[in-house]
Amino acid sequence: MKMGLEDGLRGFRRMAYALSHVGLLLVLFALLPFQAMAATYAFQSTNYAWESANTNIVWDQTQTGFPRDDDKQVINIGFTFRFAGVNYTQVRVHANGALQFGADTQFHRQFNNTDLPVTTTPPACSGCSAGSQADRLMLLYWDDINPRLGGTVRYQTKGTAPNRRLVVSWESVPHFNFGGAYSFQAILYESGEFVFQYGTGNASGVSATIGVEVDNSDFTLYSLNSEYSYSGTAIRWFIPSGEPARLAEYRFEEGVLNGTVNEVIDWSGNAFHGQAVGSASSEADGYICRGVRIAANTNGTSNAVNTNLDIDAAIGNSGSITFWYRGNNAWSVRDHQLLDATTQNNRWFFLTKRANRTLRFVMSDSAGGLATVDTLPQTVNANAWKHIAVTWRFAPGTNQTVLRIYVDGVLARVAQTTTNGILPSNLGTLFVGDNRSSVIGQNGTLNSADGTFDSVRVYNFEISNAAVLADVVATHPCVVIDHIRINHDGAGLTCNPETLTLQACVDSLCTSLYTGGVSATLRLDEQAVGFASFSGGTGTVQFNKRTAGTFLLDVVGVTPVASNISRCQLGGASNSCSITFADSGFLLDVPNLLAARQADATIRAVRKDNASQACVPGFASGERNVQFSSTYTDPDSGTKPVVVNGVSLAGGTAALNLSFDANASAPLTVRYDDAGLVTLSARYIGNDDSDDDGLLMTGVDQFVSKPYGLLLETDAAGSCAANISCPVFPGGVRAGDSFSMRIKAVAWQSDTEPLTAADLSNNLVTPNYRQNNIALNSQVQAPAGGSNGVLGISSYAHLVGNETTVESQSISEVGVFRLTATPPANGYFGETVSGGSSDLVGRFIPAYLGAAGSASLTPSCGSTFSYQGQPMGFASGNEPTLMVTGYNRSGNVTSNYDRGDFWRLAVPNAGTFISTTGVVGLDARLASQGTANLTQEGAGDGDGKQSFRWSNQQLLYNPAELPSSDDYPFTASVQQRFVAAALTDSDGVCIGAGGGCQDFSYDFTNSPGSEVRLGRLRLGNAHGSELQGLSLPVVLESWQAGVTGSFQLEGLDTCTTAVSLGAAQLDQFSGSLAAGETTASLAWPLNPTQRQVLMSAPGSGNDGSVQVSYPSAPSWLQYPWDGATRSAARGLASFGIYKGSAPVIYRRELYR
Repeated sequence: MKMGLEDGLRGFRRMAYALSHVGLLLVLFALLPFQAMAATYAFQSTNYAWESANTNIVWDQTQTGFPRDDDKQVINIGFTFRFAGVNYTQVRVHANGALQFGADTQFHRQFNNTDLPVTTTPPACSGCSAGSQADRLMLLYWDDINPRLGGTVRYQTKGTAPNRRLVVSWESVPHFNFGGAYSFQAILYESGEFVFQYGTGNASGVSATIGVEVDNSDFTLYSLNSEYSYSGTAIRWFIPSGEPARLAEYRFEEGVLNGTVNEVIDWSGNAFHGQAVGSASSEADGYICRGVRIAANTNGTSNAVNTNLDIDAAIGNSGSITFWYRGNNAWSVRDHQLLDATTQNNRWFFLTKRANRTLRFVMSDSAGGLATVDTLPQTVNANAWKHIAVTWRFAPGTNQTVLRIYVDGVLARVAQTTTNGILPSNLGTLFVGDNRSSVIGQNGTLNSADGTFDSVRVYNFEISNAAVLADVVATHPCVVIDHIRINHDGAGLTCNPETLTLQACVDSLCTSLYTGGVSATLRLDEQAVGFASFSGGTGTVQFNKRTAGTFLLDVVGVTPVASNISRCQLGGASNSCSITFADSGFLLDVPNLLAARQADATIRAVRKDNASQACVPGFASGERNVQFSSTYTDPDSGTKPVVVNGVSLAGGTAALNLSFDANASAPLTVRYDDAGLVTLSARYIGNDDSDDDGLLMTGVDQFVSKPYGLLLETDAAGSCAANISCPVFPGGVRAGDSFSMRIKAVAWQSDTEPLTAADLSNNLVTPNYRQNNIALNSQVQAPAGGSNGVLGISSYAHLVGNETTVESQSISEVGVFRLTATPPANGYFGETVSGGSSDLVGRFIPAYLGAAGSASLTPSCGSTFSYQGQPMGFASGNEPTLMVTGYNRSGNVTSNYDRGDFWRLAVPNAGTFISTTGVVGLDARLASQGTANLTQEGAGDGDGKQSFRWSNQQLLYNPAELPSSDDYPFTASVQQRFVAAALTDSDGVCIGAGGGCQDFSYDFTNSPGSEVRLGRLRLGNAHGSELQGLSLPVVLESWQAGVTGSFQLEGLDTCTTAVSLGAAQLDQFSGSLAAGETTASLAWPLNPTQRQVLMSAPGSGNDGSVQVSYPSAPSWLQYPWDGATRSAARGLASFGIYKGSAPVIYRRELYR
């Protein structure tokens, strides 16, 4: 108890502060200020794995009015640690839950936590240096933590360069006002990252600041005065590197939405295109550019955007969704479903805006275990834009599942809970804007969002606060159609319908296409001749023109509106929009080709019949010499010639003798060994020999030559087989790591050639092929029944050239795979290009293993305690259990790891049980007994993890030789510890997402746990007449704290019974007393003060003594009565011995 005026004032101040915190908790929590400031550090949840430390902090005890309470000490880090751009070799530990680098600002005296940045100065104290405003802080749990009241603060540097780490731990340290036992730690890694961890069983408080501050303009607040229980959680702090990779991004720039599959474009490049459902429509007035309007709906039908993103398969156990939302009503009017992927009752995934002005995010695990988080009420008017983000991290273990909601970049609420770490497999695809099905519960609603969404971004990991803020301020150029390109050969016949190709170009060079819905009107000389409605970037329109002449083409009435007037690409020239119609000419009919495969074509001379307006033969049959030429249209250059009737047009033109029949038609063969849009032209000039002197006939046709398939190559070893014998991917590439893909477009060789890398490897390359949005997928080949995984890059753009390299590709899963490339249907000038598949790719192994453990002891003597030396069993159902899980580089579970022989971790032994009471001598006395029986659980079920449970062992604290203060009753504190090698599989995959392999340990929980007491059984002495029986006291005692410590009556012992003590042993007879003349029996009533050994009267003449003991009594009740050797207690029964008269003290008195 703190004494003195200063103590009293301070205690009053603290109590008032604590009460104000409690009273203002909800208000303060609703206003958590993630200010949009420059922030060096960001945070994410990470796996909890408590680390031990072995060196106690020795507090400075100067510059403070409260030594060992508001105190500090500088410690050596043990390596160079870079914090916010500055290298340090020392760090200052503050008792109130903080670390500080650099100058000493006397921050240790600031026991009242505040918001960030810290702008106050420390309170003064008598004889202390003046303090200043603090910076460069790691605030693990900044609060009035008081090591003087108990617990320990420890540190230790571990590991070897370059993977060293400093652990600083507060272990069971009380709060000044709230009591409790607070355990938390910081782990500083040599890489510059650091982790805050909060121990299991940690007391939850409402008056702490958690975060990092570099200076007043550079800080990141994690939590302020939150009632959130951090028990068993961990926070990773890091410096963000670039913009995080998105799984999908929906900008809603489409001008027309009508429910066409894949009409809502995924701008991430991963090809998770979606489509409108119900009455969802395009909205010109989005937050950034356009948006999607969700009509009001209050029944089981849906008005939404189906993203086609499967929550459990495509996103996974960790994910994030951010978006802008503008409701048509104030948030207080009614409930609105904003996001939903639920398809079955009690298997939830949805976000609802409720009529009580809160946001509610609900998920469940595969067993129906619920995880929810609700914000405090938000005041939002109708038609006001709000940025909303939800993140989740599902992981097995107590409090390891974390959900967060952010509003306008501010963390509005966070919740932790316990789940099995597995999402339901029957979650559907993500709907934006309405309930996905008629299933409602957990305060979900059938009401649609009734508003507008913009910029929906989806991540397959839990993004940091910095990434949420980045999404708040993110923008993009408004995607508009730059112009409509009209593709045509430049000529037409009045007797034949003409077909033009329209492309919606998003830039002046038409290097990329707008793939949303487009509608437009085609005109000739400003007269409408056709209407086109298309999506995917390309469409066609057909029309007739019956009069000859040259006309100007253009396109008007474009929706969405194009920025510029239409442009033309006519016969390879892009600077003219004129098309010339003639009454006579050649009809060239060249089919679209497979590159390098010869195709049949025709050429027909026709003229318009004036009466019927139809095409009729243009001249008589016979042989004529026709000049052919070709033009590269798209792309507009190339290296390979068109071949007509076996004659190459490499020189630009070639004259061919053709034999025309009575219909003025002649057969052709055409071959082109490359890809692209090509224009073929024919020209004939009449002569006297053909009796058509003066006749000029021309004709053009465009044809598409497409690749036969796509050749996919990687660096995977050619010896890979579809089983565990496949070598690990070269370079040690693991699940989620980057590798390169090389893709070539190749020409035809035979009609039945498989589209595999092995078969296509010798085909000619078609370097002119280019196409966007080619889907990439993975198909698992081993293990059998495994998951296909998710590719890091799920689509790519094939570029002109011999090959296109896809850098930074990755596969999320373990195993052997084939990669496939699938161009979009009808996406190559209206043609569909066949894709291809790779050779076997792999073997991919987990990036690292994660471990989690749980165990508890159970008391051996009653409901609360065990004796020193008494074996303590493991709690039923909570025996030591180690769960090992395979993870990819993004921290998601690799489910294929747990299939067949792809599980490469040998069954570990039980590891080592370590005492962690913090009392060195006591910790050294922990021992185990028994042979562990192992039960392996979950093997081969395809969830990426297995559990190992050990039973049939007991732990005990060996008794001290002589009792000391170390032996006062204490709570058993135990870790199960595994060395790194024990948890390293045969491929070298081990515990630790960082550089090196790490040991793993976890703390036993006190569920129930056991207190440990040093006990003994003491027998008293007795004497009396040999004609009467004697009673020797039997006392159970335990060592208790006091001024010097003493053995006191143990009244809670329920494990020691008359049976457990066994039979009494009588020996060392003396005098006339001999064996058999007296017997011992044990009186064992419930009242521990009345327990006795009853000795029968030996009878007249049998005087003497005998010693009584219980050698079969439990060993933990023995004691070193001689000061050296533990032995059973002995009592002395003496018969026929007169004890003498009572002692009398005489006092002599003098009277004067």
